[in-house]
Amino acid sequence: MGLQSKQRGYSLLELVLFTGIFTVVLGAVYLMYWTNQTTFTRGKSAIDVHQHARVALETMAMEIRMAGYDPSSPATIPLQPVIAQNCAADPPTGSGPSAILLACANAITFIADVDGSNVSDRVTYRLAGGKIIRDFSSPWGGGPWPAATPSDLADKVTGLSFTYRDSTGTVTATLANIRRITITVTVEETKAGRTETFQPSIDVRLRNLS
Repeated sequence: MGLQSKQRGYSLLELVLFTGIFTVVLGAVYLMYWTNQTTFTRGKSAIDVHQHARVALETMAMEIRMAGYDPSSPATIPLQPVIAQNCAADPPTGSGPSAILLACANAITFIADVDGSNVSDRVTYRLAGGKIIRDFSSPWGGGPWPAATPSDLADKVTGLSFTYRDSTGTVTATLANIRRITITVTVEETKAGRTETFQPSIDVRLRNLS
């Protein structure tokens, strides 16, 4: 008698069961991947927003710290427009500009050679449309001050505040008395329906003012 082969194919029921199990497993793997990818993307987005806020804060601190470094002694700076409430503005009179031209709750204008060109620059930091804007102007060749060139320093910002203090640490609204400035940036990130607030701050001493 010849040997009978014991091999046989899969039945239709087994194929259906295998396909169903494979589909469930594949779906679970995909769901896990999608969840991890979404979490990673949200986390990376939050880190990027926080990092941009910190970079903006450090940039502002570095330049504001130089307020009063004025190697070119330019002509009197015209009065800056009041762009926020609770502002103190330098009057457009006198033989030369003050280091701080405008001191607002959410904006500041100051004079300093921030780019190392031996020509004093006029810099404004302000909040507009969820962005920190840096307005820069420099009178090359001793001519009149040109229109400021704006640039975005950071976006997704919900708050920018400046607190002005004198040499004793007391809050002041007198431009000539400002010796320290606390800068605070507020960023809000919404994740899973919950809003988280990130609010770094830095204290700056104006080292060129006596």
